[in-house]
Amino acid sequence: MAVKIAEFPASVLPYKIIYDPAFGSAPIVDITNGAGTLYSINLDNTLAANAYYVKLWLSTASFTLGTSNPEAMFKVAAQQDLVIQLPGGLPFSALSVVIVDSAKDATASGVSSTSHTTSSNPGAIKVTLVTS
Repeated sequence: MAVKIAEFPASVLPYKIIYDPAFGSAPIVDITNGAGTLYSINLDNTLAANAYYVKLWLSTASFTLGTSNPEAMFKVAAQQDLVIQLPGGLPFSALSVVIVDSAKDATASGVSSTSHTTSSNPGAIKVTLVTS
């Protein structure tokens, strides 16, 4: 299923709600098509038997998974729902998101390419972001 984005007129509510009901293994690059502020992240991993790491790139629409280090990362435990509120917001110029099996980054020694995949991701992780 594809990512859904709900936008409201700025005069009414200056936010976008981004929802993917079955986030898979492919990164979503520059999800808002431009700059904004990230206010909330909801990661629903209640149907998955494994923990995952959500990695965010905030300043580039061009990165290589496994060689470009993320600018933010959050772990969502197996069969858990994680909600992260950012009251002041986290500004970005290009918001990109990926869900992977490992917290390892490109600078860690012995990092294998499988550390940067979602090989065991059944596509059951639901992701909701609130941005401006």
